[in-house]
Amino acid sequence: MRLQLDLSQFFDAMIQLRQSGQGASLQDHHLEFLNPIDRSKLSRLLLQVERINKLKFDSTKHYRTYNTKKRFDGRRGYLLGKIFEELIQVIFKDSQIFSLQSRVVTAQCEIDFFVHLIQPYSNLFELLQAHTRLHGEAKCHAVSPKSEWVNTQAGKMTSNGTRLGMIFTFNHVGAAPSQFRTAIKDHFRSQPPTEIIPWGPTLIQELLKGTPFLKLMQIQSNLAYTGTATLKL
Repeated sequence: MRLQLDLSQFFDAMIQLRQSGQGASLQDHHLEFLNPIDRSKLSRLLLQVERINKLKFDSTKHYRTYNTKKRFDGRRGYLLGKIFEELIQVIFKDSQIFSLQSRVVTAQCEIDFFVHLIQPYSNLFELLQAHTRLHGEAKCHAVSPKSEWVNTQAGKMTSNGTRLGMIFTFNHVGAAPSQFRTAIKDHFRSQPPTEIIPWGPTLIQELLKGTPFLKLMQIQSNLAYTGTATLKL
């Protein structure tokens, strides 16, 4: 309780410094306080996602239950979406910056959701200062990320008046595909900008290593803006 009180006082002082135009930096333990994550639960959910993602239809094992590969894939897709949604909720659940407000399943293996930004702490971050909410999308498709995903999300964000977004995917590990990151860069540099920050298994592993979510979010935003080949998922 004492630590929490001291940190709250510290952040209040930081807000006053920012408002007066003076610089102030946050350390990793400050970022973790603002957005704590249950990493043990995150790890369990990631393992479940990976396990289900590897399942393949086997007529000798699955025919009696599912009859066809299509029914098997449908059930597999449903479970993937359900667990992937839980994984994303863990990231935002205990945050003092973000409040996960609503979700809409727009199609099989796709989830749209809105995250409201909580003031005054969100104003500590330049990335968040111009925004009041974030539009997120989770893609559970068993394909590499596509530029069409980015363009579709940008269109939705324009329609609902949101300029900050995140796109979560789990099926691609490593460097983001060229067309995917180019589409993100183009929307970042449009006028007005539509900022879509990509997120994937590589970033989740960084979270599990202890890197604060807010720190990774800022790094990803910077890389997304430049469209560099070092942008990873």
